[in-house]
Amino acid sequence: MKRFLVGISVAALLVLGVGIPARAALPGEVDRLAGADRYSTSVAISQQYSAGVPVVYIAAGTAFPDGLSAAPAAAAQGGPLLLTAPNQLPAVVRDELLRLQPQKIVVVGGTGAVSAGVYAQLAGIQPEIRRDAGADRYATSRIVNERAFPNGASVVYIASGRDFPDALSSSAAAGSMGGAVLLLDGRKPQVDGGLAELIGTFGPEQIRVAGGTGAVSAGIASHLAQWAPVIRLAGKDRYETSVAISANAFPNATDVSFAAGTGFADALAGAAFAGRRGAPLLVTAGTCLTRSAADLVTQWAPAQRWIFGGAGVVKAGVVYGTICNPAPAFTAPDGLIVGQQVATGTYVSAARSFPCSWVHLNSLNPSPDSVVTGYESTGQKIVTITEDNYGFASDCALWRPIQQAPELAGGVIPGEGVFLTGHQFEPGTYRSIVPPGDGCYWETMSGFEWLLEETMDSGAAAAGAEVTVDITADETGFLTSGCGTWTRIG
Repeated sequence: MKRFLVGISVAALLVLGVGIPARAALPGEVDRLAGADRYSTSVAISQQYSAGVPVVYIAAGTAFPDGLSAAPAAAAQGGPLLLTAPNQLPAVVRDELLRLQPQKIVVVGGTGAVSAGVYAQLAGIQPEIRRDAGADRYATSRIVNERAFPNGASVVYIASGRDFPDALSSSAAAGSMGGAVLLLDGRKPQVDGGLAELIGTFGPEQIRVAGGTGAVSAGIASHLAQWAPVIRLAGKDRYETSVAISANAFPNATDVSFAAGTGFADALAGAAFAGRRGAPLLVTAGTCLTRSAADLVTQWAPAQRWIFGGAGVVKAGVVYGTICNPAPAFTAPDGLIVGQQVATGTYVSAARSFPCSWVHLNSLNPSPDSVVTGYESTGQKIVTITEDNYGFASDCALWRPIQQAPELAGGVIPGEGVFLTGHQFEPGTYRSIVPPGDGCYWETMSGFEWLLEETMDSGAAAAGAEVTVDITADETGFLTSGCGTWTRIG
């Protein structure tokens, strides 16, 4: 079921005065690098480079794996990373390439990521061009690194190629020290032959594993120890892992950069820039900083803070140093005041077999006029509560922080509910056979504030139909209603 405006019963509460979120007075001037979309944001970052750069790396802006290894490669060679649409070179990117006059262009990924037509357009700008591509994301990562680091790398970061947050912070850290980021399937028990050979050729002095054992298995970490000492950099979630990676790589930092940890596009170009400047990249919830991140920035006392992405993605709370509330689990049958009785953040409710609802409120008066928007359905629900919301109410029982959302097993997404891409299920192509009933509605989402502009793609089908949906890593959430179980087919 779609968004709705409806009243629910909310009891009047004792007004205690609006709470103010804790803030850390962060040091450093702030410079936001952003554009109207991911391509123009990558250009805004690239414009920090002077003309005549030795190289520009080009990666697709619609998928993350290729750019993760390309960012430190670009940083090591002194060039930016620009994003392109798979089948059309954006005009803003073309104009930036004409300004940069790079000595060489490196396209990362096969023709499915960056088409032959786009490659031809790029070759018309700079004939000195090559494509770094392999049979899959892991082979592409090896090829990028083989060519970017012909003399090896003293420090190698190992990250999962199934998700992006850990690798983003690793890319900036590696780029700052001429190191490499190698992607692998972290679920495997050991390093495969092709990657093992490359690590042996690189001859690293240290290997740093990004993320916990859920991202990169203990077996892989043990196997890596035959080449160099191994340290694992991990936290309880992507934000704490980012802090662990950055604190390890940067005992000091005069520049610090920030990007949203819920999307990859802005941070890809940002990681190359951050690595070149020797600036850590902290991925954030977009609305606030963890206490450990704020403490680390305070310890560094940087002169400059860079924000990658617009104010709708990395919000004022990150700039001002608003501390994320620990966000305990809660129920809200009678309505809660945001910032006082419930913390801002993104929350998940457990799946239920019968409908329940949540609403954003502009007051706690028991009136339909107090409801701003809401959602009702069976299945799991996800919602972001922001400082723009006065109150929140729900009859869905317990809500937990999104980090506690359970992983979906076996490449299967239930047919009812809202689910988090990358954390609960892997991006890919999914198929469903619509069961008998009123039909199927699905939607991919860029966020969970439930704004109409967050809808990225959607569709509907009648009972008995076969439905196929491509879900990319940049599509933060997936809503499904009446669709039957979704099974991954690609």
